[in-house]
Amino acid sequence: MKYKYGTYFIYPKEYAKIISEINTNGGRIHMLNEIKELLIQIHDSYYDFVEGVMMLARKSKHRQIDLLDYLKNHPDASSSDVLEYLYDHRDSIKSEPDRA
Repeated sequence: MKYKYGTYFIYPKEYAKIISEINTNGGRIHMLNEIKELLIQIHDSYYDFVEGVMMLARKSKHRQIDLLDYLKNHPDASSSDVLEYLYDHRDSIKSEPDRA
């Protein structure tokens, strides 16, 4: 049995993998949007800070989870506090090689 996906016919196993990737990446995109909103809300936030932190956050899902947790638990953190947190935790979080 084959399913039609776009203009291609694919088998159920491949279809399940595509759906799984869409759901996983959708969750990551939501998490990245939430991180960006929290970074913008920091009182001394500036464009290069937000973009630089977002670039670091995109490298690893674990980094995204940790950063989101930090931002939610420290709503009064400054941009310097966030950068210090990322610097202090740079060795404990490895980049994921299969980044989407």
